[in-house]
Amino acid sequence: MTSKKKSTTDAAHGVSVSGKKAPVPKATKAGLILSVSKVNRKMHQCKTRGVKRVGQTAPIYMTAAAEYMVEQIFEQAHQELQKEKGNKKRITPAHIMAGIRNDKELNKSLAGLRVLAHDKVKGAAKWLQSAGQKKDAKEAKDARAAAKEAAAAEGEE
Repeated sequence: MTSKKKSTTDAAHGVSVSGKKAPVPKATKAGLILSVSKVNRKMHQCKTRGVKRVGQTAPIYMTAAAEYMVEQIFEQAHQELQKEKGNKKRITPAHIMAGIRNDKELNKSLAGLRVLAHDKVKGAAKWLQSAGQKKDAKEAKDARAAAKEAAAAEGEE
């Protein structure tokens, strides 16, 4: 009987004990931190509007762009944190929003962004609802208005 060796990997060198080269992730090859494989999977799941194929390097470029945006946002948020008085070390959603709004390019590219920083956000109920919920809410509002009108008409008689 022959015994099979378990293949263990030396992650720093990309070489396994059995002599074969271990697979190196695309993110590592590209020098990225975010996962290229997750972006690739999402791109394949979201094929719409006539897009039937996704190029081999498209997820790598998309991941690099997303990583750059995240880096810029965190850099601006860190600057906002440093501006505050005190010995704070935690970046909050308020720091992120302030950093985005104070940077010209980020503010322009993320103009429609909303971050829930507190329990109550002005106008949050409207944009959190789905289309069906909005329709149901409108119908309920109309029904209440009709009931009030009917009650007022009966009161006048």
